[in-house]
Amino acid sequence: MKQPNPSNSDGLRLPVSTRQATTYTYTYTYTYTYTYTYTYIAMESVAQNKC
Repeated sequence: MKQPNPSNSDGLRLPVSTRQATTYTYTYTYTYTYTYTYTYIAMESVAQNKC
């Protein structure tokens, strides 16, 4: 794993690996939440239609 180069600062003051990890975590969390919510709503709709 390469050490971040401090001269490549883009104002965020974070190593590239940290920015990528943060972006990945955010994207994964958002996708998981969206998928879970959508699935839950779909299941609720099916349950209501069976009544």
